[in-house]
Amino acid sequence: AGGKDGPTGPRGTRQGISSYSDWFAGDEQMGGNYFGYDGPCPPWNDSIVHHYVFTLYALDVARCSVEGEFRGPDVLKAIESHVLAQASLTGTYSLNPEVKA
Repeated sequence: AGGKDGPTGPRGTRQGISSYSDWFAGDEQMGGNYFGYDGPCPPWNDSIVHHYVFTLYALDVARCSVEGEFRGPDVLKAIESHVLAQASLTGTYSLNPEVKA
């Protein structure tokens, strides 16, 4: 089976399960849980600019209350009543040199 163990992060941090787990579900060789963020990976010959939104949240709690295996939506639900402020940055990316990102 496939999957990817949780990447090493800063001490005390936890890595959730990424959407790659859903993408590869049902594939005998690639199926499994994929932990952490893998970064952008559009096709090299793609004809569009891809947008990636990174959001930072300031919370009124020291630790998010999710336990065990969790995904992004689980974290958003757990923090929804604890957000003091947030900021987002949108990055653009393409591997195709013909596309201006």
